[in-house]
Amino acid sequence: MSESRNARAVRQFEEYLANNDIEKITQELPKLLKLVLKLDTRMDRILKQSDNQQIEMLKLKENIEEKNNRISTLLDNAGQGFLYFDENLIIGSEYSKEAKRIFAQEIAGLDISTLLYDDASDGEFFKFTLQGILQSDEFQQEVLISLLKNEFIINDAYIEVEYKVLNEHSFMLILTDVTAKKKLAQQIKDEQQVLKMVVETVTTLEQFVSVKADYEAFVSKLDGYKSLDRLSSLRKEIHTYKGLFAQKEMLNIVKRLHDFESIIDTSLKNNQIDEQILNTTSQDMLNWLQEDIDVLVKILGEEFFEKSDNLSIPKQKIQKLYEKIELYLKTRELEHLVQLGKEIKKLQYTNIKLFFKPYIKLVEQLSKRLHKDIKPLQLDCDDIYIPDDYKPFLNSLVHIFRNSVDHGIEIADVRLEHNKDYEGTIKCSVKHIDNNIVISISDDGAGIDTAKIKALAVKKGIYTQEEVDKLSEDEALRILFQDAFSTSDTVTDISGRGVGLASVLTELEKLNGNLQINNNLGNGVEFVFTVPYKD
Repeated sequence: MSESRNARAVRQFEEYLANNDIEKITQELPKLLKLVLKLDTRMDRILKQSDNQQIEMLKLKENIEEKNNRISTLLDNAGQGFLYFDENLIIGSEYSKEAKRIFAQEIAGLDISTLLYDDASDGEFFKFTLQGILQSDEFQQEVLISLLKNEFIINDAYIEVEYKVLNEHSFMLILTDVTAKKKLAQQIKDEQQVLKMVVETVTTLEQFVSVKADYEAFVSKLDGYKSLDRLSSLRKEIHTYKGLFAQKEMLNIVKRLHDFESIIDTSLKNNQIDEQILNTTSQDMLNWLQEDIDVLVKILGEEFFEKSDNLSIPKQKIQKLYEKIELYLKTRELEHLVQLGKEIKKLQYTNIKLFFKPYIKLVEQLSKRLHKDIKPLQLDCDDIYIPDDYKPFLNSLVHIFRNSVDHGIEIADVRLEHNKDYEGTIKCSVKHIDNNIVISISDDGAGIDTAKIKALAVKKGIYTQEEVDKLSEDEALRILFQDAFSTSDTVTDISGRGVGLASVLTELEKLNGNLQINNNLGNGVEFVFTVPYKD
């Protein structure tokens, strides 16, 4: 006697289970359920016929139930949740033990949308979409199913969901608990981030220690910022340090500062200082950084950071100073001795290259994160030794580079459409010219659309339409540097608050510097900062 189709399907499932072939079970289960549903329909129809036929069908029903029990046993041991539901989203009576475990209750007769979605409107949209899928052809079904949400958090567990159309009236869901996989992936990601942080700290230790010292000095004055009239200044400082520590691949402090910045934003909008700002202490903010320092110390050791107190002085500078000392000793003039004191003091000055070399890595990091094709930053930097006065401004330039990558350079497809090299280019030049430090940062991206800037300025209430119509091109470009102005619709840890460029201008003005913007819509923009050099 030939083996029936149903029996053959069960036997195959037993083979898959014996071989622990979960993938095969998942693939073939929809076919099996379709067959069972057809048999149930056929059986109900035949039961309405003659008594003899009813007796035969009862035997067949018993046979089917026996085989269904065997299938249920297989599914209960497959390690995945299986269930099916009708066009009204009501779950059928057959489902696996894993499905019950995932939802932590008996689920027969329940609405699947209420189990997956807390928000009723989301559940209604889900129901509407599924009903639309049932009415579509096979190709459309695949496309629509691919758009459905396929990962949910259910009872604190991450659950992946796969959808299968059984027939024109029902669906099957395959649920897989991927919590352990998620935790492992996050652990690997955290370990990779720690490695990045260690490498970045080791390669730019001097700058890291400088930023750390500046942050500690800023935090010590925190209480002076806890008033409505100083909140905007506090936000600028937080935004700059967030960018600098992100550049150093810090694990914890970047998120802490980002969250704190969000609270400041809310306070500014409500014109009322949030309690969390008032309750945050200088020690709290030092602890945010200390979390990352502790990770670094555990790997590098305490003695590593002690090296940062040492000054590295080029031999040629020492030789020149020695020659001057010899000359001044011969003349023994007071004016020369004063000059000698100034020269010795300059030994503590920092080469400006220290502030710009890390931006090469920053451009690389952000381009990967934003999936943009950008060549390595082209840096042409003179050896210029500067006192600490310049540090806040040079640190604030992180926002210019971040904006160039985020807003300036287009994605490869867009660049190719405009006959550009698919890789974007960002250049930086730092020169000592006529007793000024001249810094040029440029990109070959989309440039700045001043019409869009003006429209946004009116929309945000910065200018009236009449006022904005009178602005020159340069005045329109400078709107970008106004506090809280952003062209981005969303806030991320990279940009969107409209704080970064405002902080650049604030620090530039402290040095009596000026800014020139050379904009070429469609082909890029250049920012030229000219700062008086003081030794």
